[in-house]
Amino acid sequence: MNVKTLELSKLTEVERLEIATLLIKAGYTVRMRKEKSTGRNYNYYVEYWKGEEQSEGGGD
Repeated sequence: MNVKTLELSKLTEVERLEIATLLIKAGYTVRMRKEKSTGRNYNYYVEYWKGEEQSEGGGD
């Protein structure tokens, strides 16, 4: 599976949700995440891929 990541920290939450919505409508599976940056700041990401759901950990 080929997971692509968009770094969208400069966009508002509404804009990030709009992008995720468009990707979902286009048939992609989408995951939104954030990572702690410096100070009180966060970096926001949208990950997306086609096909099977991505499993985390691969456990039973």
